Amino acid sequence: MEKRFKPQVLQEYFNVMLYRDLVERHQIRDVSVLKYLLKRLIGSFTREFSVNKLYNELKSRGFSIGKDSIYKLMEDIFAIYMLASVERYDPAVVRREMSNKKVYLYDNGFAAALHYSFSEDIGKRMENFVFRHLREQTEDIYFARNSWECDFIVPPGPGRVTKLIQVTQRLDSENVGRELKGLISGRQHVGKAEGLLLVESAAEGLNIPSWIRVLPILEWSLGVKP
Repeated sequence: MEKRFKPQVLQEYFNVMLYRDLVERHQIRDVSVLKYLLKRLIGSFTREFSVNKLYNELKSRGFSIGKDSIYKLMEDIFAIYMLASVERYDPAVVRREMSNKKVYLYDNGFAAALHYSFSEDIGKRMENFVFRHLREQTEDIYFARNSWECDFIVPPGPGRVTKLIQVTQRLDSENVGRELKGLISGRQHVGKAEGLLLVESAAEGLNIPSWIRVLPILEWSLGVKP
């Protein structure tokens, strides 16, 4: 497919998913609220979202909808595999389910197709790319946040130990401290784990702890399991 046609195709796909898979299947009456939630979530990909915040935004714009209805719409939206959510890691299931979640796209192209410009924010696309590869192998994916954020936590499973993953376009002396603190923060949540820094490029001579590997993102995606 020619690159110039992809946004148009994705726009049409978006409309099909919206009306056939959401509006008709779930008999949704207020399409304007649904469209707002979809575009708001797509525009927030790789970031946390809060139902309370979405509720207040809708209320301030004159929409009359309860929080329970928003939760139901969110369930319907995530069920059609346009968007996915990732929970904040917490050993307590109740706290985990009640906390904010991060939202990701199943196709980076949806953001461009719906006129969200992120041409300069390669880091967001890289993080979303990593999510897609992780999700193809496991549903068990989390993130961590206290003073610092760890992009992904992948708990132990068959043949693997806990992995902590941080994604950045370029690793250098200016951001290495921040990225390492994210992984260290994740380790405080899960204990002993292996760390991965996935990058497009990295400066030489950086002081990286022995439990952390720095890998080119494409090399990782072509053969390294989580």
